[in-house]
Amino acid sequence: MALLTDKQLRAIQRLGEQSFKVTCILRKRLAFQKDLTNPYGDSDVSYATSASTFKSWLVPSNAVDFSMGVAQIISTGNFRLRIPVDYDPDAGDKVTIDGEDYYVSESTREQTWPEWITCRVRRIQ
Repeated sequence: MALLTDKQLRAIQRLGEQSFKVTCILRKRLAFQKDLTNPYGDSDVSYATSASTFKSWLVPSNAVDFSMGVAQIISTGNFRLRIPVDYDPDAGDKVTIDGEDYYVSESTREQTWPEWITCRVRRIQ
């Protein structure tokens, strides 16, 4: 016998989703496209033109990574993004919130019963 019915579990999900206030646009990463004009043989990352739009909850963490680029220091902010369970983010997908791009590094889709899906996202500055 289940502790809660499916209807009760969905009610808990809806309650959690009431805190989602930020509009989020999710674009799936497509397969790498080989750039034949690039003499170094690099591949370009491209994203689907169609997107899913929904409300979310972006939670900053205090961790910022720094790395060296060509004549610059690159900072990467780490965040947790909570989204409704109806969406299916994968590592590498692009999320746009308030005009800023974030990239999914992992998600908690594999939970037995998620109240929402939590993604770890990174913003490169």
